[in-house]
Amino acid sequence: MWAAKGGHLDTVKLLQEHGANPRLLTPSGLSPGELALLWRHGECAAYIENCDRSNTAVDDVTLVTSIGGSLSRHADKRLDKDWIREKIRDGHFLMMHRSLPVVFRRKSGTKKRSTNLLLKPRTEISGLVKEDDQENVIFLGRREDGKYTFAVDISDVSTEADIPRILDCPEAEILSLYPGFFKLDPEDRALAGFARSLMDWHFRYKFCPTCGSRTKTKAAGHKRVCLNDQCATNRGTQTISCDGTLKDTSVYVLT
Repeated sequence: MWAAKGGHLDTVKLLQEHGANPRLLTPSGLSPGELALLWRHGECAAYIENCDRSNTAVDDVTLVTSIGGSLSRHADKRLDKDWIREKIRDGHFLMMHRSLPVVFRRKSGTKKRSTNLLLKPRTEISGLVKEDDQENVIFLGRREDGKYTFAVDISDVSTEADIPRILDCPEAEILSLYPGFFKLDPEDRALAGFARSLMDWHFRYKFCPTCGSRTKTKAAGHKRVCLNDQCATNRGTQTISCDGTLKDTSVYVLT
């Protein structure tokens, strides 16, 4: 990681020759290639990317969250627009309303009604998510069931009362933060917590904390960049990124 961050290409090559894994992630979910790219070491980033493509024996990197469940976040793919477009086309979407997830409750046999996240394939919500919409969706990752999952905010297109009709699910409702989240199973709770932290972060930082200009999303919803070309954050090594550890929703401005 330090070699990639510092742009030390010879050291990176030496590590790769001795079996270094190009898909390891930092606690914030950045791969070595992303670190090199972030610090503007293009040659180093390109070398690591080529190593990653050729290393087919390495399994997907999995994040085990602090609240249960696991999620393959594919942090190394967030800047690959073609890959993200493909996953949007066949992906499943978690609808969020004012940073809270939409769920449905269903009774199974004699058991109590279970609370489950409402995940919809894009084909069923094409009116809410376009096939090439990379500005308004957030890539969460691949679940253990193999579904590539995104979060999308529907606050501006529906009221709480309209949600069952718009999503064609009579049981659909918004889940309360407490005690609602504790009614989810660990896997769903982890996914909902991750989605909420990102949604809340996007809501709070629509404007650049350095110059006050508007920002836009990047890296499949995991970065925001200032639209003001003259802003200090657009000179040198920069980005406004959401912390991926789920510990808080802090903004990190790296200059």
